[in-house]
Amino acid sequence: MMTWYQILSFFFTNGLRIFFGLYLVITLQQSAGNRIKASVISVCAAAFITALSCFPIQQFYLTGIEMIFVILIAYYLYAAQPRMSLFLIFFL
Repeated sequence: MMTWYQILSFFFTNGLRIFFGLYLVITLQQSAGNRIKASVISVCAAAFITALSCFPIQQFYLTGIEMIFVILIAYYLYAAQPRMSLFLIFFL
């Protein structure tokens, strides 16, 4: 029963980190794009990272995958600069 609480906690935590990372990148670079697509892809990315966290993978790799998702979303949906996005997400 406790594993479901952990899985839900991981899902919401990953979702919040992706959301705040995208918000930071979008507001600081003053980008405009499709927010509905970004939110759907963010939820899917959070679910994927949560599924990966159920396996014995180090947190370092999960954080790297999460950063890659945020950079790809910002680059393809908001035309943000990848280097600046990586810089901002790294310090989030």
